[in-house]
Amino acid sequence: MPIVASAGDDRRVEFPASSSNVVSVAGTTLSRGLLSGWSETPWTSSGTGCSGYFAAGSWQHTSCGKRSVADVSVVADLNPGIAVYDTAAGGWVVYGGTSAGAPFVAGLFAAAHDYPANGVGAAPVYAKASHLKAVAGSNISLGSPSGLGAF
Repeated sequence: MPIVASAGDDRRVEFPASSSNVVSVAGTTLSRGLLSGWSETPWTSSGTGCSGYFAAGSWQHTSCGKRSVADVSVVADLNPGIAVYDTAAGGWVVYGGTSAGAPFVAGLFAAAHDYPANGVGAAPVYAKASHLKAVAGSNISLGSPSGLGAF
């Protein structure tokens, strides 16, 4: 069972995202282009960087020699944000931050039914990194999901 953690919204490395036992989720911003559809860039508030304490898993190769945060990225900026239907609130509400993105990624793992029994942290995601879409101008993560292929 994967453990998914938000990378945080303070532009720094936070625990538990820095643990190599979790899948760490960074944030992005979506922008609509006039002719090119949507583009995705790193969210300026997203947690990112290298752990000061935890070693990188054998599946992660970093320039700092420690666990690099984050593994995957999803929309975190409130504009446009993640729309959620909330009956208690009386309809649609918009959430943001990496704390909204982490449950979304956990749902992708559940929908894919493909996390191996011997999986550790984000190792299975790194093994399928070609199924993630690179985030323009970023090295904050492997990329953002484009379907269930990476999960």
